[in-house]
Amino acid sequence: MTEMVPCRLNGKWDLTLPEHRAARPEWATGWEVERLDAMRNVIKPGDTVIDVGAEEGDMSALCAQWAGPTGSMILVEPNPKVWPNIRAIWDSNDNLAPVYKWFVGFAARTTELHPPHDDVKEHWNGQSLSEPFWPVCAYGPLISDHGFRALYQQADATPRIRLDDLATDHVDVITMDVEGSELEVLNGARDVLTADHPVVFVSVHPQFMADQWNVHPLTLHDFMDKLGYDKTFLASDHEVHWQYTPR
Repeated sequence: MTEMVPCRLNGKWDLTLPEHRAARPEWATGWEVERLDAMRNVIKPGDTVIDVGAEEGDMSALCAQWAGPTGSMILVEPNPKVWPNIRAIWDSNDNLAPVYKWFVGFAARTTELHPPHDDVKEHWNGQSLSEPFWPVCAYGPLISDHGFRALYQQADATPRIRLDDLATDHVDVITMDVEGSELEVLNGARDVLTADHPVVFVSVHPQFMADQWNVHPLTLHDFMDKLGYDKTFLASDHEVHWQYTPR
């Protein structure tokens, strides 16, 4: 059985994580240092943060730690197998911003809630932030061999939602790591971007963008520029990290 153990991420931030995540050597050597430092400087107590592609929830929990208990989180993750890990992280750490909306599916340019299944529910306004709630799939064993889901491969078999339909309250920050589908996600967030002007962090996968969608990163930059955003290059490691700040 996977246990929850304390660890220090990048030598700076303490979290209790599933044992296999806490043991990652990258936390000691430094993981996405520039991106995480920039996010830490932007996210303030009380902020609402959307994390698209939450995976196992450790990076999401960092955002929630910075936003604090007065903040709020919206998590989007298509893989039902990782949701027990996300729930366990929230249960094991104090002073995190509560998850008040979640979606087990893809963020995309269109909303298609079918085919629905037992692991997928959509939550909108009116949920009490004082009462944690999770999808059905979050109640299960903690595992590391969970695999991944990609929008370009499994869109037809997985519910999809526009961030404009999910985020009906003010949003301060959006962060995403979506393995090549960056422009697809942002095309579904035009209303949020133009109305709320959140700071946006995108981990760009240029080769995946080209192979999956025939999109070049310059197209992404142009898209954000037309919506009133300036780009800042943060770092290039296994991905290329950009920050988009409203003008």
